[in-house]
Amino acid sequence: MTDAELRRLTEAAALLQQAHATIGMSEDGLLSATGALVSCAAEAASAIADGDPESAQVALSCARGAVVTATYLVRILADAHKTALRREGQHV
Repeated sequence: MTDAELRRLTEAAALLQQAHATIGMSEDGLLSATGALVSCAAEAASAIADGDPESAQVALSCARGAVVTATYLVRILADAHKTALRREGQHV
């Protein structure tokens, strides 16, 4: 890994950690899944920068789970929104 790549990974990890701190923990399912995804991405970037591919692999697996959860929650929210619009007599 070049010095430039290492610097970019380190910067990315710092930005992701900052984003995770901003999001924080939430009772909202979608926001919580987003926070988990950002946290996993930060862990993966840090692990890669530290030369720890095994930890990066674990963090990326965590991120995949967060993406699946977020996708499911977006679908639920979209369906609920469509149902509410239909109840109000609006076309969807």
